[in-house]
Amino acid sequence: MRTSSSGTRRLGVVAVLALLVGLMGFAPQASATTSATTSATPPYFALSVDHPTLTPGQSGTLNVTFTNRQTSPVTFLYVWLPLLEAGPQPAPGARAVLTGCSGQVSWCDLGERASVQGLYALVNLTAPQVPIEPGGSRTITLTYRYPADSDCTVHPVVSFSTNYFHYEYGDGSQSYDGSEFPDPPVTSTLVCPPAP
Repeated sequence: MRTSSSGTRRLGVVAVLALLVGLMGFAPQASATTSATTSATPPYFALSVDHPTLTPGQSGTLNVTFTNRQTSPVTFLYVWLPLLEAGPQPAPGARAVLTGCSGQVSWCDLGERASVQGLYALVNLTAPQVPIEPGGSRTITLTYRYPADSDCTVHPVVSFSTNYFHYEYGDGSQSYDGSEFPDPPVTSTLVCPPAP
C-alpha cells in the first residue's frame, strides 16, 4: 500500500537525520552531491534575513523559500535548518534564541541539542501545504532574538543554512535526500548598541 511505503520512507528520513546529527557533519556530503548531479535537479532554497545586524534584545526574522524545480508536484518536504554561531561565543544564557516558526508550513520543531552544536528548526511540509506544483514555492519564517543581557563585546556571527532536506515528488515513489549550502551563508551579526 502507498500509505505504508510512504510511512517507511519517512521513517527512513528520521533515521538519516539521526545519523547526520550523530556524525555532527556540517560539510557537504560527497554522496549527496553525486546524487544531486546524477538525478533530477534538486530544489533550490533562498534564505534572507530582515536585519544584517542585531543588538541585544532585538528580534530578527529568517525567511526560507523552497521552490519546486521538478516537473511533477512535490508531495512531502522535510528540512533541517541549523542556526550556528561562529567566532567568540557569548556568555552562558546569552545565545540567540529561536522564538517562532510560521508561514507556509504544516509542522515545526524548534530545539537545541548539544549534539548539533546549537539551535535548529526541523520543518515538515505535509497537507495542507503540499502538493507544491512545478515552479511553485513555499516560504517558512523563523524568528529569533538575543536576550537583552547578551555580552555584545564578543560579536558572534549567526549562520543559517539548509544542512539537510528530503522531499518526495511525482506519485511519492521518487525522492531526493541531500544538502544544499547557500553561497555565501546568510548571516546576522550581534553588535554593541551605539554609545549614548
